[in-house]
Amino acid sequence: MKKFIYIIFILSCVLLFSELSARFYLKYIIEKSPKKKYRFSYYRVYEHMPNWEENDKNGFVRMKFNMNGFRRDQDVSKTKPDNTYRAFLLGGSAAHGYSRQKMNGYPIRHIYQNETIDAFLEKKLKIQFPHHNVEIINAAVAGYHVFQHTQYILS
Repeated sequence: MKKFIYIIFILSCVLLFSELSARFYLKYIIEKSPKKKYRFSYYRVYEHMPNWEENDKNGFVRMKFNMNGFRRDQDVSKTKPDNTYRAFLLGGSAAHGYSRQKMNGYPIRHIYQNETIDAFLEKKLKIQFPHHNVEIINAAVAGYHVFQHTQYILS
């Protein structure tokens, strides 16, 4: 019986150490938010958590989802304002602006809100069409497949 208790104790210590190490690694080494980023969706399996935000170690917003779950600072109204061009960017990790890694896998290079494909495209189109409001909405979700994009468009 003593052996069994000893094994359980050692196993518990190893699991506790592993959990604490993983949390430390995620928060301080690769600077990932401990807050829940996704939620369950009946139609798409998972979707972004509305109003989610991840900051870097200096407190700057690195990644933010608005109330619609889009990777965008401003919320998007269902009714498009007059004199507005609006486009949605769908895709997976690259379109979403997921963290990049160097060739050896470390360090991770986080992509900030103003460095995503949609941010560059929106900036360029606003310069080209100064008399119009341009909205490029990043509706991409890392890991999505064709059926999930189809359901996203239909909803």
